[in-house]
Amino acid sequence: MFSLGQYIHRLLLTHLQVGVPGIGIFSKRRLAATFDESSNCFLPPAHTYTLVLHAPTDSLLIDYVSKTHDLSAEEASRTVDTVVEQLLAKIAEQGEITLDELGYLKEEQGDYQLVPFDQPNTWGLQPVAERETMDVQPKESAVQVTEVIQATEVETVSEPDPFQTEETAKTNRRWLTIVLAAVAACIIIAFYIWNRQDKANTVHTPTTDTAIKSTTDTTTLHAEGQTTPAENTASAIPEDTALVRTITAPKVPYCIVIGSFKKLDLAIKQASYFRSIGIKAYVLESNIPNNRKKICIGSYASKEEAMKYLDEVREKITAEAYIYP
Repeated sequence: MFSLGQYIHRLLLTHLQVGVPGIGIFSKRRLAATFDESSNCFLPPAHTYTLVLHAPTDSLLIDYVSKTHDLSAEEASRTVDTVVEQLLAKIAEQGEITLDELGYLKEEQGDYQLVPFDQPNTWGLQPVAERETMDVQPKESAVQVTEVIQATEVETVSEPDPFQTEETAKTNRRWLTIVLAAVAACIIIAFYIWNRQDKANTVHTPTTDTAIKSTTDTTTLHAEGQTTPAENTASAIPEDTALVRTITAPKVPYCIVIGSFKKLDLAIKQASYFRSIGIKAYVLESNIPNNRKKICIGSYASKEEAMKYLDEVREKITAEAYIYP
């Protein structure tokens, strides 16, 4: 079993957000630089991770697993579902699990929450301590002056070499210029990296009513007077009226799965949303304990018949679709 947290962390290095079926959408959030009074230090800018409970709108994780483990898209989808089911089962038993590089995934009141680690990612930047004012020590200064006066009474102080003093001053000025140039270069580089990361981490957080990929296509094609992908897909799938179906026989008709949830009410809400945009979806509820509630479309007598519409569903609804059983 692969580490889900590490896979999500690697994908977020180059993508704004990553969707995980059955959990939600993971994204990065920027933290501005602050001053910590307890440590008297300026803390550098950093970033942390957030989780939005919403059906995934991308197939980044499926594609990554497919390429990493040399699997087909359907096999990679099943592998991800298996890993997610095992993690959610551990959460149900232990209350929380640790996602490597991200934080702690918990379940509270039926919803999943991501609690980031206490130490956020700072891109390697270190805290900078505030410069303290040096205290004047008159007693030690007085003792030093007395020692100098006593020393001059015994020994004759030699005069400094004017040429050596001038050469030393030039060297000091040269080193000071080099140090200032290096500091300025570091500041410019840090500001450039910070600005790039700030732009890259500006993510539009989707709400629970945000349409999936097919919603954008529907709006655009309606404006142009063309047929929507939902209408094309619905025309290729037999009409049905039942929103929830239960597996009661050992052999059930074949269908195309376009999503799944651990809870039945969440699956019904997502299926109702699909229906509101013209996709005749329904929830396939199983009597098997801890089995996920699958959101399906179509009812086919054979797998070959379902295969005729699988590519169309993956193109127009979700790339994660697969045939069940």
